[in-house]
Amino acid sequence: SMWSSNDLVGINSLVGELPANIGSLTLEDTGQPAQHGETMLTGKRKRDDSDPNEQISKRQRHTADEKAASGGDVYAHPFCWEDCLKFFRNYAAPNDEIGPHGMERLCNDLNVDPTHIVMLVLAWKMQAKTMCVFTLAEWMEGMGSLECDSLEKLKGRLPYLEQLLSNPHLFKQIYRYSFDFAREGLQRSLDRETAVELLRMLMVSRWPEVTLFLRYLEQSHYQDLNRDQWYNVLDFAQTVRSDLSNYDENDAWPVLMDEYIAWRKEELQREVADVAANPMLEET
Repeated sequence: SMWSSNDLVGINSLVGELPANIGSLTLEDTGQPAQHGETMLTGKRKRDDSDPNEQISKRQRHTADEKAASGGDVYAHPFCWEDCLKFFRNYAAPNDEIGPHGMERLCNDLNVDPTHIVMLVLAWKMQAKTMCVFTLAEWMEGMGSLECDSLEKLKGRLPYLEQLLSNPHLFKQIYRYSFDFAREGLQRSLDRETAVELLRMLMVSRWPEVTLFLRYLEQSHYQDLNRDQWYNVLDFAQTVRSDLSNYDENDAWPVLMDEYIAWRKEELQREVADVAANPMLEET
């Protein structure tokens, strides 16, 4: 655990019911997972007119305004476990969990679209076990590591959370974490719709081929992806060139990727045939 014995004594005196090994707890899943078509953190259907880039800009302006209005740096005040608990209770339901409604309020207060990847990184930082839910133990662990005991401090940490994605080792951890985070209940696989949503969130700026792969996936016979397939999609994206020139069918890729390669080659041949039949296509 990241906490000292003095920290744990202080936390226990505040909340009474947290065990001493809170930093390494494995909690049982609680709450209901998001339904198909809903955002993974709030359970609310996302609006078609939402613009994550605009939300980032609004958040950055709002954070600067908050700092200017407060007359100084919010981090000048030492982290306080009691304030962290109060921060949690601002959004928690009576069962001492932040559920879909509280999550939506938190996102609104942070000026962050619930579908933005930074919310997934925040969930990873807390090691949240269930979509749309932050438990008290997860909150205290995650906010303690970020030293955030107020909304203003968490707003200021959002750029840092986004920067973690630029670290290949941490990005791989977050990518793999998302599989367990997004699974429904006790299912061992990710349903296709959720997998597509996650891949679009995680890979759109990191894999030029992701749009093609998602088009293949949505028309394929695969209704879900297992853990091995999910992990191998990232490995494939990071190692195989867009022209497929270094793809070796003798490598230990899952059948999913072999079938994608076959589909991709058929698409390339179709494109070549279309251009041959209509040379004007090549000019456009």
